[in-house]
Amino acid sequence: MGNRYFYRKEKLEPKALPENHIHRKDAFGNSLLHLAILYESQDITNLLVTKTKIDLDNGNQTGFNALHFAVIKNQLQTCVLLIEHQANINAQSK
Repeated sequence: MGNRYFYRKEKLEPKALPENHIHRKDAFGNSLLHLAILYESQDITNLLVTKTKIDLDNGNQTGFNALHFAVIKNQLQTCVLLIEHQANINAQSK
C-alpha cells in the first residue's frame, strides 16, 4: 500500500485519494488540515487547501478551525492562504 503522497522536485502531488479520506477526523475532531498546520507541514497544508475540497471552517471538538490553528502556531503564510481561499475570519471557538 505505500504513501498516498509523493515528493518530486519540490512539488507535492496527490495520488488518487478517496474523497472520504479528506474529511476524516481524529479522536479530538481534528481534520487533516488541522494536523498539517499543527505539525507545520506547509506542503501538505497548501495541497489540502488548493487541490482538495476540504472544509476550511470545520472546527474540532473545541471549535478551533484551521485559521485558529494557523494563528496559534504563528503561521502568517498559512493565515494568508486560508483567507485567500475564503476561510471564515469571524469564526469563534466554543
